[in-house]
Amino acid sequence: MKELNTTGQIIVGIIVIIVIALYTPFYSLTQEIRNLITAATFLFGIFAGFIIASRLTRYSRYRELLTNETGSLITLYQYAKTIDDKYAKKIADAIEKYLLKSFQYEVYEYHEKTEPEFYNIFNQIREYRTSKKNEQMENQMFAMMRDMLKDREELFLLGKDRITFWLKTTLYMLSGAILLSLFLTRSPELYSNILVILLATSVFIVLFLIDDLDKLKLYSRAISYDLYYRVFDAINKERPKERRN
Repeated sequence: MKELNTTGQIIVGIIVIIVIALYTPFYSLTQEIRNLITAATFLFGIFAGFIIASRLTRYSRYRELLTNETGSLITLYQYAKTIDDKYAKKIADAIEKYLLKSFQYEVYEYHEKTEPEFYNIFNQIREYRTSKKNEQMENQMFAMMRDMLKDREELFLLGKDRITFWLKTTLYMLSGAILLSLFLTRSPELYSNILVILLATSVFIVLFLIDDLDKLKLYSRAISYDLYYRVFDAINKERPKERRN
């Protein structure tokens, strides 16, 4: 069974909210619920704002590191092509195997699953030694390898940096309290139901945004495929098909 993407999940959530708003009874717990929704909204705003800011910083850094990695892969190939065409082909084949393997996993976990393929690129570089004519260029390639290893370790840590269970549970509890309060305080008038639906939908969208940021899925096509397609083009390899969830 295919998993719904974020847009599909939001649409389903909106439909559920509309059904609840249309078919649940009205209550008169006004003042008490207003106090509850004020407290819950205040706490929800603090938690959600903190998490979103933290996840956006992590996402920006992750995207920067991925850009560094793809740029380094292209540069390694270009250096190898300058030295020898056969050498460049070996490097290109190793890069292709690495990228094809990485496409089998989510962007936040691929670095852990592709260790052999990643280090095989370096093995191809280490095994090929030429004359002193190309020594300076080879030293630059080894320096790039060192930087790529440092970036990869940071990618690993950022991929493991996820929202804790208790923080996520607290966020869901507060959002649940807000949604419950909204439905309890609405009145039979049409405008009241419309406002409740809009506010409840906003809470759902915030939760989905946080989940996407935590899974590094925001603009995921750009960081999962587009960056690496540029590498395939640069090393003269055919682009693979996108993996569908």
